[in-house]
Amino acid sequence: MSARLRSLFAVLGLGLVGCHEHVGCTPALTGEASQLQFFDATLVASACDRIHGVRAIVEGSRFCPVLACHPEVQGCGEGDDALTSAQVRACYDDEAAGPIERDDDGCIVAVGEGELDWAFTPVECAATASGYAPGPDRLRLPIVAAAEITAWLEAPGDAFAVRDLIGSDGAEFPADAQLGPGREALVLADMRVPFAVVLGHPDHAEPLAWNPNAWTIEAVGADVEVEWSTWGVVELALPADATVDLALRRQDDDLVIPIGRVRAIEAAAIGSLEVIVGFVPDDEALEGHRAPVGARAVARTDDGEPVWGVPVEWEVTRGALPVWRDAELPWSTDYVALLDRDARACHAPPEEETVYEAEIVARWGDFEGEAAMRWREEPVDESAAEEIKEWFTGEDHEDAEACEGPGFPGAGCSCSSAPPGANALGLALMLGALMLGLSRRRRRRTPRSLSRTSGSRPCA
Repeated sequence: MSARLRSLFAVLGLGLVGCHEHVGCTPALTGEASQLQFFDATLVASACDRIHGVRAIVEGSRFCPVLACHPEVQGCGEGDDALTSAQVRACYDDEAAGPIERDDDGCIVAVGEGELDWAFTPVECAATASGYAPGPDRLRLPIVAAAEITAWLEAPGDAFAVRDLIGSDGAEFPADAQLGPGREALVLADMRVPFAVVLGHPDHAEPLAWNPNAWTIEAVGADVEVEWSTWGVVELALPADATVDLALRRQDDDLVIPIGRVRAIEAAAIGSLEVIVGFVPDDEALEGHRAPVGARAVARTDDGEPVWGVPVEWEVTRGALPVWRDAELPWSTDYVALLDRDARACHAPPEEETVYEAEIVARWGDFEGEAAMRWREEPVDESAAEEIKEWFTGEDHEDAEACEGPGFPGAGCSCSSAPPGANALGLALMLGALMLGLSRRRRRRTPRSLSRTSGSRPCA
């Protein structure tokens, strides 16, 4: 892929050059000297996130990264020409110190409180003879005692919005509409609702990295079935007025960590419904943001408490937008994406600066909430636009099934359906495009020896 096209993807938010930091695919953790990258598909951090920056690991967790050279290091290469993990490893001697052990798979296991200090010293190898110029690097990750951690619930869709999206006025999503430590989660009775379990420590601002498959979930209270996934997601449905208190139990020593309470309310207890739309942030855009990404219908009780799991119906009443959900994503029913599975909107890239306006409505019973959207898109280089069109769609633009609404004046809906194989990238493309395309972070690519996804479906 050409450098010009990669640059354009960054402008349009098409997230192809590597994995978005907060998507379910495996992001890169860069060493202190920016010589090496570590791609780990075992640790979960935050709400259904992977480890992409230095953060503390919970004692007892396994860290199994695939090693890659940083693409800006001389001779590392890019795409199909990039050095493999085995080639990079052959160019380093490494030594891992701290309260850690190596298991039979070569993974690092944190066996005590302290710090993982992993040092890499370059040596002569076949790749250096071919122009690769590696330098020394180091990775240090704190390790916290499992008995000192706390746990709480977050809605996966909220975590997605909080991390990267903004409202139409440039403000963050309302904090009182999101969960966090000490918050009781209200759900609509008899609706199956997913929540991510997040771990914290008083000495660390960022949530911790851990292995949910080393823990089980316990529910005390209502006699209901509770599902638990390797992404640290708990799903449950409660009858009206029922409550459960959730806790984590570590399998190897029965350590129990309280999580929080989930309570179900009747439909009659809901007093309002509003729609909040998330946009890709961009300080240089006239409106302070770019295209809309997704929406949440926020139901509240008469006391203003947010409720999750309300099965709203969505309608685009102005403009044209994809209204898309993937049943396998652990979003509750009150979330919807506003780009399709393959990160496309309901129009081709504009040939001149264009302002788009749209409106979306959420309905449930007698309640209705709406949100108006306005965003600006810049023209793109015509030859690069052709590359994009060919990459995603071949040469034809066809309406995508997800497109809804009366259309844009003079343009209509011209979403493109994907060619065979494009959907394999769809989830990462959509969320990478939606969340980070215009946040101006450095893109990273996944080494050829590691799959883009970890095998489980991501959360957000």
